[in-house]
Amino acid sequence: MNDREMTADEKQLMYVNLLFSQYAEQDSARDLRIISEYFEHLGDHINYRVSSIDVSNALLTRFESVCLLLRDRLRVYPETVHVQVEQILKDSGLERMFAIMAALSAEDLKRSVRNESHVVIAFIREFLRATENADMGLPTRKSMFEAKIALSRIAQILRYASSIELMDYDSTTEDLKDHYDPSLVNKAKIVALLNVLRVQANDVHDVAVRGRLLEKIDRIDEELRRPKPRWGKIIAAAFVLFGFLADLKTLNPTVYDSLYRTAHAIINVLHVEGSVEHQRQKPLLPIGDETHTAILPSMPKLPSMEEETDTQP
Repeated sequence: MNDREMTADEKQLMYVNLLFSQYAEQDSARDLRIISEYFEHLGDHINYRVSSIDVSNALLTRFESVCLLLRDRLRVYPETVHVQVEQILKDSGLERMFAIMAALSAEDLKRSVRNESHVVIAFIREFLRATENADMGLPTRKSMFEAKIALSRIAQILRYASSIELMDYDSTTEDLKDHYDPSLVNKAKIVALLNVLRVQANDVHDVAVRGRLLEKIDRIDEELRRPKPRWGKIIAAAFVLFGFLADLKTLNPTVYDSLYRTAHAIINVLHVEGSVEHQRQKPLLPIGDETHTAILPSMPKLPSMEEETDTQP
């Protein structure tokens, strides 16, 4: 039996792999702490004086996927947090840097430095120069030093964010399930309304407003398509979107009235269909029931074949 103690790299790799195996559990604070320690580990092992990073290739190859998961987890945190993290990642070019470093095989590394089993930037430079790709923005001492600082900054931001107590919206809906159960809501109907709203949002001329609307719509849509939607987040996001459009409609009714009505329809579906009493009273064959069609936004009427014939010269 092998009682060998795990190395620091192996421990970090185990924790990172657990992030993905337990993805659906959504313990954001725990995940941010693990990612913070991962970034801190990478930063601690950067030696910018000789342009090297003394970590296993397995840890380097996980970097971009960890960044993707990090962006997902930060969505529920204050905007200032994920905007700052995103800006640091963009400015430092960390994802590209680690992708280059992870691209080399173990044989290449052994051939580059006989006594070094980890990534050495000098060899990357030599390797790419031989393939006529020397101008690919390769890591330098300066960029490695900046990467060390960037990793440390992100690690500290994530440590702070993991201490923020987030409101558990789903626990509040759980207490009300005898009267309101969001799992009764027809997801397909909400998705259809979101698609209508997305089409309407694309017609908004204000680029900044259009971008914010599409981002909020996409977040609700992504949550709805999860195997187990977090209805608390969906309801909260829908009300935020509705409030945003209500304010825009006040400022410019002509442009935003149709979007407002579609958002109102989404709120109506969430409210009516989530009602336990409404589901009990709903007829088995809802023929002639106008309550469902009434909440849909009015769409332009297409001309009939006879009308088209009459208008032709």
